[in-house]
Amino acid sequence: MFSATLFATLTLSSAASQGQGIFEPQCQSKEDYGWPRFQSLAELAGSPWSSYFMGVYGELPTKYPVCTYDFHVLDREAFNKAKIVRKVVNATEVRNGDLYDEGGSYMIYHDTWEPLPDNSWVEIQHMALPTELQSYWVWRTRGSGVWYNIGKTKVFPTPANPAETHKEAIAWLVANCSKKPSAQWPRQESDIFGFCAREKGIDSIQFKPQEGQKPIGTFGQTGMFEIAMVNIDGQYNCGVPDASKTPLRQGWMASEQCDCINYPYDDSCGLMPRPPFPISIWGSDPPLCKKQQGPPFWNRWKKCNPATCKLTKCGVQKQPMTNVLHRQPTSEEVISVRAALEQRRRSPDRSVATQHRFLSGKASVVIRLVSDFMGGAAAHSALFAVEHVKESLLHLSRLLFFLANADRLEFFLLCPSSFLLLCPS
Repeated sequence: MFSATLFATLTLSSAASQGQGIFEPQCQSKEDYGWPRFQSLAELAGSPWSSYFMGVYGELPTKYPVCTYDFHVLDREAFNKAKIVRKVVNATEVRNGDLYDEGGSYMIYHDTWEPLPDNSWVEIQHMALPTELQSYWVWRTRGSGVWYNIGKTKVFPTPANPAETHKEAIAWLVANCSKKPSAQWPRQESDIFGFCAREKGIDSIQFKPQEGQKPIGTFGQTGMFEIAMVNIDGQYNCGVPDASKTPLRQGWMASEQCDCINYPYDDSCGLMPRPPFPISIWGSDPPLCKKQQGPPFWNRWKKCNPATCKLTKCGVQKQPMTNVLHRQPTSEEVISVRAALEQRRRSPDRSVATQHRFLSGKASVVIRLVSDFMGGAAAHSALFAVEHVKESLLHLSRLLFFLANADRLEFFLLCPSSFLLLCPS
């Protein structure tokens, strides 16, 4: 068996690193509907769900119990990579706790909806559109791993009649607005839910489930509920032109700023293929997608393709090695993680990605290792934070050797020293 010494970073993880505000409580439901409830870090780390949490949040929760039924949306790729098995039910026939597919996303059905209070952190799903000039429209999707604080919020109904969609909200927003909203759609929507809403001094607008829809949801989409974020702009994935200044956050409990990209638009990216009639005759303002821009004037009748638009994602794009080390693990931390990793080692499933991030109190020991041999492919990657790289070439050679043998790694051993020692047997 190969042996090598690798360093990992011990970083501070405090309340200050989490998003300041209100979070939805964990494990509110007395029923789990067959979804796992984890009582401790060790229990979660010994489950395939640890791989899922690492794939979506990049870390494991710090507060227990943790209930996976709390999630409303599940990342399909992370779910499948973790080899979690659950029957998928038709979205029109769901009952509480059922897993279903809605628009390509796995979702867990909940038959109740409650508005979020002011200053709540909410997980969202957003698709950047060139016509969202002001305001940022999202689906409320607990479990997405993309966070935003709703600030001061106001709640409006979603009428059963599609012709009255957002009617009550629009009437309230345009009253006494200093700017007359454009008569052209969809610019009108940006004027109302962007400019006028900002003048009202609110930060977000929540919409209730559509009246009469069963199973509950909006616009025929099961379990989907709208929120308009007033102070950022949906034409950018990150809500702002400079992605490095995004107010979006990632990680468990919004623990860090979202590592976000403002993706360029495909020429066919648009809200819908064509504007609704009769706007489709003379064209929308602005055009729904680049393909509909003129001249010539007949471009307005070309079809856009919403499937080419990019969803907002948070995740590690490229993490440099760092040299920050604040303190060594406590003996209790060592024992806890040893037990969890030993349990993971004994798992019969040795092909899935092995990822772990240990968090306790104000400290977090971070390791992220990926070994992927799916379908016979030999793709290895690893992400490490390294302390005091004094002999850079030596450490690099060790790292490359590790990558070439990542599938042979059997377990981690936390050593009570100033660094983390990997000691495979």
